[in-house]
Amino acid sequence: MKLKSISLFSFFVLILNIFVSGQTATIPGGVINDYACVLDFDCVGNKVTVDNSAAFAAGDRCILIQMQGAEYDQSNSASYGNVINYHSAGKYEWVTISSITGNEIKFQYQFLNDYQPSGTVQLVRVPQYVNANITGALTAMPFDGCKGGILALEVQGLLDLRTGSSINLNGLGFRGYYQLQNNSSGCGSDYPGYYYSKSATGRGAPKGEGIGLFITNKDGGRGKQVSGGGGGNDHNSGGAGGGNFGGGGNGGQRLPYTAFWCPYPGISNGLYPGVGGLGMSSIYTNAENRIFLGSGGGAGHDNNATSFKGGNGGGILIVRAGTYRGRNKLQLVGGDDGILSAADAGSGGGAGGTILLDVGVYTDLHRLLVDGGDGANHSPSNVDNCMGPGGGGGGGVVWMSGGGIPAPNIGIIDFGGGAAGIDQNGTCGGTSQGAQAGQDGSVMYNLVMPESNTLPNNCVLAAKYADFSGYQAGRVVHLDWTTDSQTNSREFRIQRSKDGQIFESLSSIPAAGNSSRRLKYEAIDTDPYYGASFYRMQEIDQNGRSSLSPVIEVYFDPDDLLIQSVYPNPVEKGRELTVALNFNEFGHAHLLLFDLVGRVAWSDQAQMEPGKNVMSVPTSNLEDGVYFLKVNDGVRSDVRRIVISH
Repeated sequence: MKLKSISLFSFFVLILNIFVSGQTATIPGGVINDYACVLDFDCVGNKVTVDNSAAFAAGDRCILIQMQGAEYDQSNSASYGNVINYHSAGKYEWVTISSITGNEIKFQYQFLNDYQPSGTVQLVRVPQYVNANITGALTAMPFDGCKGGILALEVQGLLDLRTGSSINLNGLGFRGYYQLQNNSSGCGSDYPGYYYSKSATGRGAPKGEGIGLFITNKDGGRGKQVSGGGGGNDHNSGGAGGGNFGGGGNGGQRLPYTAFWCPYPGISNGLYPGVGGLGMSSIYTNAENRIFLGSGGGAGHDNNATSFKGGNGGGILIVRAGTYRGRNKLQLVGGDDGILSAADAGSGGGAGGTILLDVGVYTDLHRLLVDGGDGANHSPSNVDNCMGPGGGGGGGVVWMSGGGIPAPNIGIIDFGGGAAGIDQNGTCGGTSQGAQAGQDGSVMYNLVMPESNTLPNNCVLAAKYADFSGYQAGRVVHLDWTTDSQTNSREFRIQRSKDGQIFESLSSIPAAGNSSRRLKYEAIDTDPYYGASFYRMQEIDQNGRSSLSPVIEVYFDPDDLLIQSVYPNPVEKGRELTVALNFNEFGHAHLLLFDLVGRVAWSDQAQMEPGKNVMSVPTSNLEDGVYFLKVNDGVRSDVRRIVISH
């Protein structure tokens, strides 16, 4: 066989690359990942738009993950913060970049999940190594409200925690917030509410950050922020711990041992501490495959010049390695303690974070800590009152592939909940005054991290549409669609756009799941745009994947609109075109379809009734091309452009 020629320089580069690829990389510590906030998600185009793509390149391995976005109860009751729908919060997958255009990043394989950028989605670039030695303190960018909080790496061979090394993601997850001086009104008011503005004077301290987004003017007060701990209410009640796998503990009450503050009958304050953040053990399953940062603790109520803060939650550590050598080095992904209170109530601890280990062989000892932070104590410096201590943060989760780490290689796995704070004032007896410890986290096994190997197919619809149409009905737009079949469908989301490019979600309707029957659905846009609007259906399946229907256009003019909608448009030759007309009273409609040169291709007239009237236009005898449909009722006239094609 004759060998192809190769230049000396090319041969040298080839040999050098082979040599380098077999070397062991040294990771001295610091931050090794790059992060981008996802601004737009396009399932059909298999791409996302990010805030800055400069750190990314084609071929990069990444993790796409939705950090928040759970829908929750917002009533001023004990139900505040209860989950209504997790949506895609915690969903994630490994992806590989195929190309980048500006800040638009396209991926090699089809998405497994649907993501809502309004719920904070980030893209994390993951470095890859053949072998790697960690020689310093490895960490991550702190979560900033959209990105950060995650350390991830892939090692084909040996990952070795060498002398002087550690991994520390303590307190890099969801944030606890400061309670600035609140200027409480003291006695004379009861404040039992579950939400207030965190800046309201003498009300409730800030809630901790969790998997549900904050609501303006409801970001303070004792109600839990889904997994974030609630803030203590006036006067000097304690903040609650954040949750992750385990729930956070409630804060403690202020219980005056004298009549220093409230000597008046019927007046009591400081009795409404923060409610612990939700634990999410029920959805930490292989079926759901969601992961979360540890959530922040709520702040204790403060009316003095000092500032106290709920503890931050722990981050997320993701390791893929052929062999992982622990050397008894710390891998810290815990929650921070609530900050100690000197004169006011204590804050809640942050929840422990999450560790994912997809490892073939473990050697030496491994020390994994995803413990919750402790609730803050009340210092003995204030001897007049017993202030509410903080609640403990919930424990996180260690989730491993296969059966996990063999017993000889486990140095320690700590997933315990944080302790409740206590009042250190001796007069108060060193009690927690109702503050609770955080619930324990867990160790899980048989981890399979999600990664698609299916080439993009434009998000094939799980629902097979027979039609999708819309029309004006008085002061609203009525939308209806029919499916011939559904496979694994979960819900339909109705989306609207003014320009046909940027869509907003209006509402959602549950789907049938699996069905071979024809099913009809309806929805109403109660506040439509004036003039033209574009509508589409986003279908979500049970696995979180999404797909989009064709786009329809609906004109809205409540005072003078004759043709409500024409669909489908474009229309395939041979299929009837449906025209929806709006009549205010009985009358006649005259319809003309003419081509670009003004020749009439079809005409008809019919008696109309008040309200919606539907007529059909046959297209079997028409040539492909552009036509105009004109409708006249003797007073009004309306025209629509029609396209007929094969």
